[in-house]
Amino acid sequence: MGGSGGSIIDGAWAGSPFALFMVQVLIIISLSRTLGWVLKWVKMPQVVSEMLAGIIIGPTAFGRIPGFTANVFPPASLNIIAVISNFALIFFLFIVGACDAGVSTAQGVRSGGSRSCRALFPAITAPCRLRSRASRPQLSATLPRSHARAYATS
Repeated sequence: MGGSGGSIIDGAWAGSPFALFMVQVLIIISLSRTLGWVLKWVKMPQVVSEMLAGIIIGPTAFGRIPGFTANVFPPASLNIIAVISNFALIFFLFIVGACDAGVSTAQGVRSGGSRSCRALFPAITAPCRLRSRASRPQLSATLPRSHARAYATS
């Protein structure tokens, strides 16, 4: 970046994954908020503008600009965006669930908060347990025999 004069599409931040991530976040948030502001006039919710922003950033519109996808959203950086977006989605759903269950007040915790947590715990841990069981054959094939036996019995 230091005086190279490159543009966003040319990949001026190629040496810095953090700078690339920040540019990606800036593009995603600014486009979705701008569309949200425009669509507010036709009484559309913010989630519609966020879906449209995803379509526009994808191969439908911006993806047709030569070099945009390769430099701004290269395949190697998509894993980072996916992990961050999954954490954000989990956090959002937790907040929605906490507000919905009345957990935000002390009385809500005593009345129904613990019931909702008991109901959600298996739903949250089940995919982790299934993934763990599904990966055992793959992991035992790559581990040395002594470690594979110990892992298979646990």
